[in-house]
Amino acid sequence: MNKAPIIPVLLSGVSVNPLFTGVTCPAIVPTVGPTELLTNPGFEGTYDTEASGIDVAPGWSNSGLDTGTDTASKETSIFHGGSASQKFVNDAANEGIAHDANVLATGKWYQISLWAYRNSGGSSARMRDTILATLIDTGLFATTGAWSQAIGTGRSTGAGSLGVQGSAGWNGQVDDASCMEIDFASMLTSLGSLTGRDGTYICKPTAAACTQVGMAIGYLDVNNLVLAYIDRVSLTAKLIKRISGTWTSVISASFTYSAGAELKVIISGTSYSLYYNGTQIGTTQTISDTLGYEVHGFNSLSGNSVGVVSANP
Repeated sequence: MNKAPIIPVLLSGVSVNPLFTGVTCPAIVPTVGPTELLTNPGFEGTYDTEASGIDVAPGWSNSGLDTGTDTASKETSIFHGGSASQKFVNDAANEGIAHDANVLATGKWYQISLWAYRNSGGSSARMRDTILATLIDTGLFATTGAWSQAIGTGRSTGAGSLGVQGSAGWNGQVDDASCMEIDFASMLTSLGSLTGRDGTYICKPTAAACTQVGMAIGYLDVNNLVLAYIDRVSLTAKLIKRISGTWTSVISASFTYSAGAELKVIISGTSYSLYYNGTQIGTTQTISDTLGYEVHGFNSLSGNSVGVVSANP
């Protein structure tokens, strides 16, 4: 298939190869915040006694901790910041505390993070969406006797709050949680504009756990595009579209992550097919909306890499 030329653009003073065969996507550093969406993210203040042995920081509530078998308390000797941390000990997985207020809104992208200190028992604590359960899941395998941080990103498909949970038998503290919106436009960088949409689009992404990276194709503007990416939260490869600012899932299926493996989209008219590491993801689907001709790199967390990108219409 003949390669149609693209209109070259300037990125940090470097002209993109007009043949679009092997363009290395520049680093993308998303803009996060600046508003902290969590109330009392540092677990400070006078704790509420919710039941015998269950004392929880203001702004947070018990989520599954059982009186008599689990405990929650204010920890003032081992903390990461401020003067206290939230300690909890559970006897079963997915018990912990939940943020009182909903902070997630439909269609927004977020970065969440958590510090945890493991005393003994269960191997991990994590912060996740308590409503959708799989949207944003910052897993943390905490080192015994030391503070560790985990960071995750994701797109909300509904309104919801966040909770902090431990694996079965967790005994430890959590501190300095955070949830901030990511400016979606800052997650994209333009690589060029094609003369048509039909063809093969390839990138070679590398992503940290609990984050996303890929490419935007058919880009008309920030509210009208198709996004192909790997999601290391849900462990799926995805093709989603944003039309007039509304997100719709088109293709989503599980995959086995391999750093730098090829993520590919083939477009033929209104037919879109998604591939990862040589295997088709899901089945070919139809997108008939009005779209553009630009190609962009996409990334949710600084340090991820879109890799080498090619577009051959």
